Amino acid sequence: MLRKIKLSYYYSVYANFSTKVEIDARLRDNFESKEYKPRDHPGRTKVKIATIPPDIQKGIKVILEDTGAKSLIQESEDLYNYLRSRKLPPEEGEFNEKAANIYKTMSHKFYSQLSKDRSELSQEEIDTCEKKIQTSVFNVLKKNVYSWANISYDKPTCLQYLIARAAPEYAILVRIFDEIHRKIPNYKPRSFFDFGSGVGTGTWAINTYWKEHIFEYFCVDTSVHMNDLSRLILCEGKDNVPLPFKAYFQRQFLPASTDLKYNIVLSAFSLFEMPNMKTRLETIQKLWNKTEDFLIIVEQGTNAGFKIVNEAREFVLNSNNEQKGYAFAPCPNDSVCPRYLEHETPCNFLMKYETLKFPSKVEIQADLYTYIIIRKGERPTDDPQWPRIVRAPIVRSRHTVCRLCTSQGELKEIIFSKGKFDTTTYRCARSNCTLILNTDFGEPSPVYIKNGTYLTPNTPTGAILLSRSDIVLVGCPGNKKIGYYIRNVFHTLYTACFSRQLLSTLYVHHELRPWSNFMQNSSSRPNFIEGGVFDKVQMSKVYAVQNQKSRLNQILGDNMDQQYITRTQFLNRGHLAARADFVMRATQKASFHYINAAPQWMRGNAGDWAALEDALRRRISSYETGVQVYTGTHNVATLADKDGHLQELFLHVDSNNNRIIPVPMYFYKIRPALTPAPSYRVA
Repeated sequence: MLRKIKLSYYYSVYANFSTKVEIDARLRDNFESKEYKPRDHPGRTKVKIATIPPDIQKGIKVILEDTGAKSLIQESEDLYNYLRSRKLPPEEGEFNEKAANIYKTMSHKFYSQLSKDRSELSQEEIDTCEKKIQTSVFNVLKKNVYSWANISYDKPTCLQYLIARAAPEYAILVRIFDEIHRKIPNYKPRSFFDFGSGVGTGTWAINTYWKEHIFEYFCVDTSVHMNDLSRLILCEGKDNVPLPFKAYFQRQFLPASTDLKYNIVLSAFSLFEMPNMKTRLETIQKLWNKTEDFLIIVEQGTNAGFKIVNEAREFVLNSNNEQKGYAFAPCPNDSVCPRYLEHETPCNFLMKYETLKFPSKVEIQADLYTYIIIRKGERPTDDPQWPRIVRAPIVRSRHTVCRLCTSQGELKEIIFSKGKFDTTTYRCARSNCTLILNTDFGEPSPVYIKNGTYLTPNTPTGAILLSRSDIVLVGCPGNKKIGYYIRNVFHTLYTACFSRQLLSTLYVHHELRPWSNFMQNSSSRPNFIEGGVFDKVQMSKVYAVQNQKSRLNQILGDNMDQQYITRTQFLNRGHLAARADFVMRATQKASFHYINAAPQWMRGNAGDWAALEDALRRRISSYETGVQVYTGTHNVATLADKDGHLQELFLHVDSNNNRIIPVPMYFYKIRPALTPAPSYRVA
């Protein structure tokens, strides 16, 4: 994939390399006394993954089993996707402006096609024309203007929300509350106000840190069913038992009075329900008036979610009233967000969490979010305002590149090297790699070998700590070798790393030689071979166009195949190791194994991908030696269903209703660069 890059970006990056960076003087003594190590410095969060507390999980399990919620699994996934894809409701002026522009264009086009001038038309003819134009304008608006609507949370929808959103929301809020707890260890809030409390994730999260200190919980949610559900969860699914908290209050509407203030005021994933900016800002003002210490705004980590959070941030920080505040986290400054201002990139973060053990086993997933914590009062003079890392550090052999948002409201890119920085600063920037067993290893899992033995945990917490100099060998246990036996010797043509779980090839490894630019012509195209690795699945039927249409209709909705599959556009059997990479007819025939193919759209297969293969062969033909090439697939492709929600594509479902044979989102080729220093290039 090629991407256009503005040159001005490079100028801004290189201009920032000279920025001076040093360890906070208040921390240097702690490093020298080895109170904590560079990888455990106080600027790093300890919350890597969050799990809903056992008592809450118990209540959720009882409720879901009693209500027969297994039938709501698909609806909960649909709700999750819908919430992730939501956009801001169009403002009234914006809608009218779009309608006027469309009307102007349609009107000009319509009248210009008439045989008579508009002045020659009768009033009745003009009325008829205007009616047709207005109908056309309405149809265009319907397709191009987002149709926003707030969600009505009845009992089934509340249960769907619980299944889909309880785990990620709890994890995100725990991570956010950790910011306060880590920076102010002695802080003890006495009251908590939760606007849009939903199933109660805010209460669960705040009790993770301050359960012994909170004496009043005030929760607001417009849905009576949502309030009932959150209360039932706190009672572990039991009716007619007292709540575990004495001062726990629930209301449907935000109280108008500003007399009572609360130490922590939270609005999490709630402002999307407001019909316009005016209502959102009025709500933010009311919440700010109720804030004693901290106001926390959290939304989905999408562009729309960031706009809401940034809107609230700018409104509060730039208000002219006496209730001043400053950005406590994640921003180290009160200026306009430089990341969005310069690159139009939302400031968002990723949080890992354990899913509910319903209806099947627990999985590790992750969710994007964006947030702002605003603290009331003036910023303390001793506030360190440490810069925030906004991109994952790039660790190289002798230096590390960190991209930071600074207290001056600027984006800086710093190169940390041993020669320019002291050892402590250099180690803080690099910090060793820590792998968590249940979160950092995907499936299907390769075999990992370190120092001649299997990789195992080497820390008290069960994590795996890797130093920069460590070498780990990664092997694929699902390797399948394709080639020919001749005189009891197997001659390998290519090797495939194959997933038995998904019946999908992860990558194929073969050698591309200088003479691969030549090939024997064949009078007929060989048939694909299954090779006994796909169990009872008949791959020829899976790739059949009729099956593709059937699967698209099952996944996306009735007749959706007509939008995506035509005579010239369908899923082809895309070679990984290309047929033309092999010179002789016999070796070409061996490339026609289903294990050497993946579903690929016809236009890509015969277009850019074929051009890439041809260009690579021409390049290798000029070398004097062969090149090892890895060709693979990554991620699962998605298409919009009839409601506009993206759905993953799988060409088959097994007897246990597991989705198998995914349609890849990306195809890639990796080859070593023929340069004096070993390096790798990705095509």
